[in-house]
Order: sequence, then C-alpha cells, then structure tokens
Amino acid sequence: MACSLALLSPKHLPVFIEENAEFKAKGLDSINCISINSAFVMNAWKENLLVRDDVFLWSDGNEEFTKAIDQSEVKMVCYVVGDGVVKILNLEEGSDIPVSPTKDMLEAL
Repeated sequence: MACSLALLSPKHLPVFIEENAEFKAKGLDSINCISINSAFVMNAWKENLLVRDDVFLWSDGNEEFTKAIDQSEVKMVCYVVGDGVVKILNLEEGSDIPVSPTKDMLEAL
C-alpha cells in the first residue's frame, strides 16, 4: 500500500516525513507527495526539506491528476491506496495545516 498526499504547500510534508517509520510499521510501502507545482519546485522542496529517498515527490504542474480526482479546491488530500483501490481518503479544505495531519491516517490503518 502507498500513502499519497496531494499538497499545495511544503508545510504539510515534514510531518509525514517525521512519521514515515510509523507508516511503514503499519504496512505502507511508500509515501508519495503530489503537488501542482513544477518539477523544479518539487526538487527544491526535496533539497530544502531534506526529503529522504524513500519519500517520493511528484509534480502535477498541469493539474491533470488533481482535476482527475476532482480535488482542485481542496488544500490537502491524503489517501491510502492498496491494490489499485483507495482504502482511506481524508480531505482538508479549511486550514493550511490540520492539527495532526497524520494522526487520522495512522489510526485508520
């Protein structure tokens, strides 16, 4: 299974990086971050946030993926995918950073 994030801000990512070991202990294979920024911005995030090689950053610069999952207006989407099926889906529409963006995901696993 993979935990994926569709983010609009690099502020969300560090919490998931910090708790990567807990996600792996719950059976997740990888954490993926998808953002509507360019590949150049995503590479800068990787360098500036010291993202390890086991967390993957993906660019959705044209918003093709974001529009395909109908989440253009949402600030953050967290989902767990297993065997090609979304098992858990959390949407954060209000605040920039939820109180505990990983807590609900870890509890649901």
